[in-house]
This record gives sequence, C-alpha cells and structure tokens, in this order.
Amino acid sequence: MPYLQFTMQLDPTNQEAFLVAAYWLQSMGEMTRAEEGLRNGLMQDPGNPSLLIEKGKLHLRQNDCARAARVLDAALASWPGSADPGGDQARLDRGEMLTYRALLHELNGNLAMAADMLQQELNLFPERTALHARIASLRAGQTGHSPVLQRLQEALAKRPEHMGRRIPSSRLPE
Repeated sequence: MPYLQFTMQLDPTNQEAFLVAAYWLQSMGEMTRAEEGLRNGLMQDPGNPSLLIEKGKLHLRQNDCARAARVLDAALASWPGSADPGGDQARLDRGEMLTYRALLHELNGNLAMAADMLQQELNLFPERTALHARIASLRAGQTGHSPVLQRLQEALAKRPEHMGRRIPSSRLPE
C-alpha cells in the first residue's frame, strides 16, 4: 500500500490508483479506509463515475442499500464524466451502474424501474441476450427478494482479474 499512497500523493488525479487502493483495502476488510480513499479521490475528481461506482459497491458490501442507491444515481448522472461515451471503459462503467441500480430497484419492489435500467443496459450491450428474459419477468411482476439478494451478492463477489481494469459485473445469472 505504500506505493499506492505515494502514487496518489504524486498524482492525485490518477483515478486508477484510488480504485486499486479501494479494491485492496476492501479485500483486507478495511472498509473505512477504502471509503476514505474514494472520498479523497472524489475530492480531486468530483463526479468521477468510476470512483462513484466503486463507492456504491462499497456501500452495498456494507449492506447500506440506500447510500449505495444515492451514489449510483450520482454516478449515472455524471456519466461519462471526462471519458468518451463510446469508449469501452465508459460503456462498461455505465452497464455496471445500470445493473446495480436495477438490482436495488428490484429489491425495493420497483420492478418497472428495474426493467427500464436493464433495458438501457441491453440497448448498450445487445449481446447480453440473457437480459431479455430478466426484463420480461420483471415486466410481468415476477421477482422475489431472495433471488435478488443472491444476484446482488454474486455480482459483488466478482473481482477484477487484474488491477488496471475493472471487469464488468453486469451479467445477471439466468
């Protein structure tokens, strides 16, 4: 972690350093320090969608769905930030935001909003064909909190394969 701290001090605009530090701190159970690091990153780059996504996921891991929803809404509102909206990482970020937000809407019983979020994700990634069935079931009013919580836990359990890029966790299990 000293290297990451040095990197963040040397270049406080390096969002990847804040994301990597938050990942490792969370994996060590240091949620408070991870949140503090993300807050510092957001002070340097307010509204950065990638940092907001990670902060939203941190709140989800802390079982604070209301805070996670607010942060993810802020991430959606600030997307794409300074990134190219057609760029791969910006698109992956948006897909991830939509997935988590859909799960939270579903958990709160707002199935229409959950379906709308997943439809936006499907429009962004037409190859995610499993979303068709999920959207249809939500529009038909079919859900249950246990499967929603299971999908949320599965999505949160996915870890990046390497530190430089986050892997999207937006594929819902069928």
